[in-house]
Amino acid sequence: MKFRSMKCARSEAEQMYIFAMLENWNRLPKARREELLRLVDALSETDAERKALYEALRGRMTADAISRITYVPVKRIYQLKRQFYERVKIR
Repeated sequence: MKFRSMKCARSEAEQMYIFAMLENWNRLPKARREELLRLVDALSETDAERKALYEALRGRMTADAISRITYVPVKRIYQLKRQFYERVKIR
């Protein structure tokens, strides 16, 4: 998936770093993956939102496709993704 910066509190370089980190999910240490999943859980209010955010972060599906599967509005998916990018700790 191609990187597109969002309007959020992070610089474009920081967003690119987070994007690259998520692209290499399997190479991350287990503790780091668990930390990111806890953040996903903290941001999500429902199981559907949790699944939608996880799929959005994986980047293999469009927000419209995720919305059709999870019944979470597209606007909420983008909102969750923006909150994730703003709150994730960069190491």
